[in-house]
Amino acid sequence: MNDRELLELAAKAAGMTWWRDPKTDSAYWGDAHERYICSVWNPLTDDGDALRLAEEGLPNKEIARRLDLSPGTVRNYLSDAAGKLGAANRIEAGRIARANGWL
Repeated sequence: MNDRELLELAAKAAGMTWWRDPKTDSAYWGDAHERYICSVWNPLTDDGDALRLAEEGLPNKEIARRLDLSPGTVRNYLSDAAGKLGAANRIEAGRIARANGWL
């Protein structure tokens, strides 16, 4: 279970609802009387920029040039992103991240 699922479960246990506004990429929880905002959990940090460019089909060398990183760092970022998202490769990681609004 990831952090986002835990937050949703906690809100439901407290008798509140949980929803996400895709326009602002913000998450809300609350009840009929009060509404609270919290940031949407995003597992991608520095690796998100590399994954975004990889999703566009760029090779690691070009991603490295654009982000001013070494190709080895890009390889590590993409591997980390795939691992965090439980993906088999960078293409699948990009699809998962895009589907969850993290890219």
